Amino acid sequence: MSCLDLKTKLKNFVEDELFLTIGIAKKKTISIKTAIRCLELLGYSFQQYHHGIYYNGYERKDMLQYQKELLEKIFDHENYMSKYEGEFIDQICPNLPERGKKRVLVVHDECIFYSNDRKCEL
Repeated sequence: MSCLDLKTKLKNFVEDELFLTIGIAKKKTISIKTAIRCLELLGYSFQQYHHGIYYNGYERKDMLQYQKELLEKIFDHENYMSKYEGEFIDQICPNLPERGKKRVLVVHDECIFYSNDRKCEL
Protein backbone atom coordinates (compact mmCIF):
# COMPACT_ATOMS: atom_id res chain seq x y z
CA MET A 1 0.00 0.00 0.00
CA SER A 2 1.43 3.37 -0.96
CA CYS A 3 2.01 6.23 1.42
CA LEU A 4 -0.71 8.30 -0.29
CA ASP A 5 -3.21 5.44 0.16
CA LEU A 6 -2.44 5.27 3.89
CA LYS A 7 -2.82 9.03 4.28
CA THR A 8 -6.13 8.90 2.41
CA LYS A 9 -7.31 6.11 4.75
CA LEU A 10 -6.32 8.29 7.73
CA LYS A 11 -8.25 11.25 6.28
CA ASN A 12 -11.33 9.08 5.70
CA PHE A 13 -11.11 7.66 9.23
CA VAL A 14 -11.01 11.17 10.73
CA GLU A 15 -13.94 12.36 8.57
CA ASP A 16 -16.15 9.26 8.88
CA GLU A 17 -15.45 7.91 12.36
CA LEU A 18 -13.46 10.27 14.56
CA PHE A 19 -15.67 13.32 13.93
CA LEU A 20 -18.78 11.28 14.82
CA THR A 21 -17.11 10.02 18.01
CA ILE A 22 -16.34 13.54 19.23
CA GLY A 23 -19.81 14.84 18.36
CA ILE A 24 -19.46 16.44 14.93
CA ALA A 25 -22.58 15.10 13.24
CA LYS A 26 -22.46 17.17 10.05
CA LYS A 27 -20.30 15.65 7.32
CA LYS A 28 -17.00 17.55 7.20
CA THR A 29 -14.32 17.29 4.56
CA ILE A 30 -10.71 17.91 5.51
CA SER A 31 -7.40 17.74 3.66
CA ILE A 32 -4.80 15.04 4.22
CA LYS A 33 -2.53 17.67 5.81
CA THR A 34 -5.26 18.57 8.30
CA ALA A 35 -5.74 14.89 9.22
CA ILE A 36 -2.01 14.58 9.87
CA ARG A 37 -2.03 17.79 11.94
CA CYS A 38 -4.86 16.30 14.04
CA LEU A 39 -2.55 13.36 14.82
CA GLU A 40 0.27 15.73 15.77
CA LEU A 41 -2.00 17.76 18.09
CA LEU A 42 -2.82 14.50 19.88
CA GLY A 43 0.90 13.79 20.29
CA TYR A 44 1.21 11.24 17.47
CA SER A 45 3.06 11.30 14.18
CA PHE A 46 2.26 9.66 10.87
CA GLN A 47 4.72 6.86 10.15
CA GLN A 48 4.66 3.94 7.83
CA TYR A 49 6.72 0.93 8.88
CA HIS A 50 8.61 -0.82 6.11
CA HIS A 51 10.35 -4.15 5.81
CA GLY A 52 14.07 -3.65 5.99
CA ILE A 53 14.01 -0.83 8.53
CA TYR A 54 14.30 -1.97 12.13
CA TYR A 55 12.78 0.21 14.82
CA ASN A 56 14.62 -0.36 18.06
CA GLY A 57 12.42 -0.66 21.13
CA TYR A 58 15.22 0.52 23.40
CA GLU A 59 12.85 2.49 25.66
CA ARG A 60 10.69 -0.50 26.61
CA LYS A 61 10.99 -1.68 30.22
CA ASP A 62 12.15 -5.18 29.24
CA MET A 63 14.84 -3.72 26.98
CA LEU A 64 16.06 -1.35 29.71
CA GLN A 65 16.34 -4.34 32.08
CA TYR A 66 18.20 -6.36 29.45
CA GLN A 67 20.62 -3.46 28.82
CA LYS A 68 21.30 -3.16 32.54
CA GLU A 69 22.05 -6.90 32.83
CA LEU A 70 24.24 -6.82 29.70
CA LEU A 71 26.29 -3.89 31.03
CA GLU A 72 26.81 -5.69 34.34
CA LYS A 73 28.15 -8.72 32.45
CA ILE A 74 30.44 -6.52 30.35
CA PHE A 75 31.76 -4.81 33.50
CA ASP A 76 32.54 -8.27 34.94
CA HIS A 77 34.78 -8.92 31.92
CA GLU A 78 36.43 -5.49 32.11
CA ASN A 79 39.14 -6.71 34.52
CA TYR A 80 40.38 -9.05 31.76
CA MET A 81 40.56 -6.32 29.09
CA SER A 82 43.37 -3.95 28.14
CA LYS A 83 42.81 -0.26 28.73
CA TYR A 84 44.16 2.56 26.59
CA GLU A 85 45.18 5.91 28.11
CA GLY A 86 47.27 8.98 27.56
CA GLU A 87 48.21 11.25 24.72
CA PHE A 88 49.74 8.40 22.72
CA ILE A 89 46.99 5.90 23.64
CA ASP A 90 49.27 3.64 25.62
CA GLN A 91 48.03 0.10 26.20
CA ILE A 92 47.71 -0.93 29.85
CA CYS A 93 47.53 -4.71 30.08
CA PRO A 94 45.28 -6.26 32.72
CA ASN A 95 46.63 -8.12 35.76
CA LEU A 96 45.34 -11.55 34.90
CA PRO A 97 44.85 -14.28 37.48
CA GLU A 98 46.70 -17.53 36.93
CA ARG A 99 45.42 -19.23 33.77
CA GLY A 100 43.28 -16.15 33.10
CA LYS A 101 42.93 -15.16 29.46
CA LYS A 102 42.84 -11.65 28.06
CA ARG A 103 39.43 -10.67 26.66
CA VAL A 104 38.54 -8.30 23.84
CA LEU A 105 35.16 -6.63 23.46
CA VAL A 106 34.00 -6.72 19.85
CA VAL A 107 30.94 -4.71 18.85
CA HIS A 108 29.10 -4.52 15.57
CA ASP A 109 26.34 -2.21 14.38
CA GLU A 110 24.35 -3.25 11.33
CA CYS A 111 22.25 -0.08 11.03
CA ILE A 112 22.61 1.91 7.84
CA PHE A 113 20.24 4.75 7.02
CA TYR A 114 20.24 7.17 4.13
CA SER A 115 18.75 10.65 4.32
CA ASN A 116 15.81 9.94 1.99
CA ASP A 117 15.06 6.29 2.83
CA ARG A 118 11.38 5.59 2.34
CA LYS A 119 10.65 9.32 2.11
CA CYS A 120 7.03 9.99 1.34
CA GLU A 121 5.67 13.40 0.36
CA LEU A 122 2.12 14.66 0.83
